[in-house]
This record gives sequence, structure tokens and C-alpha cells, in this order.
Amino acid sequence: MTLLPYKPWKRRLLTCFIGFHFLSAGGYLLKDTMAGKTVRTWTKGYERGLGIWQGWGMFSPNPPNGSSYLRATGITPDGQEVPLEVLVGQPSSEGIRWTYNRSLKLERSTFNPKSNRALRQGYGLWLCERSKTEGVQLQRVEMWKERFLHLSPAERSQHMAPSPESVRIDLQVITCPGQPL
Repeated sequence: MTLLPYKPWKRRLLTCFIGFHFLSAGGYLLKDTMAGKTVRTWTKGYERGLGIWQGWGMFSPNPPNGSSYLRATGITPDGQEVPLEVLVGQPSSEGIRWTYNRSLKLERSTFNPKSNRALRQGYGLWLCERSKTEGVQLQRVEMWKERFLHLSPAERSQHMAPSPESVRIDLQVITCPGQPL
């Protein structure tokens, strides 16, 4: 068996790359500090390319303690509330969905009340138009998130029953076209 010749420049190059990679990850983790902001001026493009900025909380050691679903309610000009069907919403408890629905990503992107206002606005206008084609004229659409809390691991080990209660988190009210504000 013959050994490949030792090339120190390759090791140095790989060491520099790994160091830069760890520096990028550290800069992202410390993004709210002055050191992190300084590092990120140099590594932000690299982070974007790798997708370091993505949050995958469901795989972390501390996964979310609840499930959230988009809900929408239409309000007619006479004040009557009409529940609206969203693209995905809450899945049926009767079975398991084996395929990925890209529309779910769209709905989950609406959940942050401080951002994605334009996305919710477009979604709400689409709901207004869809209701209009079904013969129901709406004055406005209220979009909200319904959050169900899960049991903690300790509560599950004690065989506690989950609470059916949910929390409503209002996201945005969209006025339908042609309706007074």
C-alpha cells in the first residue's frame, strides 16, 4: 500500500475553512452582541448560502410546547361573523398526513405579528375574493392564530390528560376591496 504524499498547504486550507465556518456560526449565535455584529459584517453572505439563519426549533433539545394553526373569520357588512376556510388549517385528528403541503409553510409564515404584514394582507384579500365568488360579501377578514399547548414530558409521564383549551392571538384585520374602513 502506498501513502499519498503529505501536502501541508491542504491541511492549512482546510483548517482555515473550518475556522471560518465556526466563526460564522458563532457570529450568528452572538448576533445581538457587538462581537457578533462585527463578525457578521464579514460572514453574512456565507450564512445565507448555508442557511445558518434558519430556525429549526422542532429539532432542538427544547422543542416547542404547542401547536399553532391559522384561522380566519369574515365579517359581513351587517356584522355577522363567518368562519373562513384557510388553505391548510388544523389537520384532522383521524389520521396522519404523509405528504408535505407547501401551503402550510405559507400559513406558518403569517404567524409573526411584527413581520409579514404584506403576506397576511394578500392572503386576506384572497379570502375576500374567494368569499365573494361563493356569494358571501365580506366587509373585512380577521386573521388569527389558534395555539394549543402540549403537555410537558413530566406531565405526560404522569398520564395527565391534555387540555382542550386554546389561545387566540390576533394577527391582522384586512378590509375587503370596495368596503368602507
